[in-house]
Amino acid sequence: MIKTKFNLGDEVYYLTENPFPVDSHVCPDCDGAGYYLTVTNRQLDCDKCKGKGQITKFALGWQVLKGEINMIFNEDQKNPLVLYNLFNEGEDFYENQLYFAEKEAQAACDKLNKIK
Repeated sequence: MIKTKFNLGDEVYYLTENPFPVDSHVCPDCDGAGYYLTVTNRQLDCDKCKGKGQITKFALGWQVLKGEINMIFNEDQKNPLVLYNLFNEGEDFYENQLYFAEKEAQAACDKLNKIK
């Protein structure tokens, strides 16, 4: 039997890289309306802002998310590295990618975001 740091059902914190908004301004093409009127008075979504009226720029950054462990396994019999699967996540995590405390996960997250 392999000793694990986490157990089934444990709530853990992990880091994920996601886009987040860094700048938003009124669309200059439609002046924030989100649409154009044709000569026949038909309304068409603005191509530049996709009908939102705002242009938002995004950048990738790390953030902390919370999950619950629903499966623990190792890759194969010869490899003692343990993997954890979380509910609602499509990937598996190693022990060093999971945290018991949100504060600890946030510190690691802040460190990664400063590197960018």
